[in-house]
Amino acid sequence: MSRMKFNGRAAICLFIMTVSLIAVLNALKWPVQTALFPIVVGTGIFFLSLATLILILTEKGESPGKRAPIDRQLSEAVDEVAARLATLGAFGWVFGFFFLIILLGFPLTVPLFVFSYAKFQGQEEWGASLALTFFSWLMFWGLFIRLLHIPFEDGLLQEGLKLFGIGS
Repeated sequence: MSRMKFNGRAAICLFIMTVSLIAVLNALKWPVQTALFPIVVGTGIFFLSLATLILILTEKGESPGKRAPIDRQLSEAVDEVAARLATLGAFGWVFGFFFLIILLGFPLTVPLFVFSYAKFQGQEEWGASLALTFFSWLMFWGLFIRLLHIPFEDGLLQEGLKLFGIGS
């Protein structure tokens, strides 16, 4: 019979399980619409952490003498200029997303960003870009607006148009 091994990874799993359990138990006291997200996410996190803890304690799935996947490098030779440009590009997309949220608000930004990213960064075809945009908007609208009834603030552009009597 194998001996269970408690280590730092197991302690982190226990910590995550505890935090997610506390979040779920607290959310049970809230109204259903408010509690739905923390309950669903917290329950998923709890059970995934439990499965990970069991794998860690029983040492299943780990081959002796092999490094963990996170220790592996994809390439020995790293082009620093390309890596720097890729990093700056990623930050540009993230900051662009935040800027669009402030300017246009969430409901308009989500489809615009998904389309722009798929078409220009992902270099997808027009049909794929439009399909990804439609389905991401549908999921966003269905979950946050239709199901959860979350009100989103207008962006600065809509607020400015309201000053001129344009828009609602």
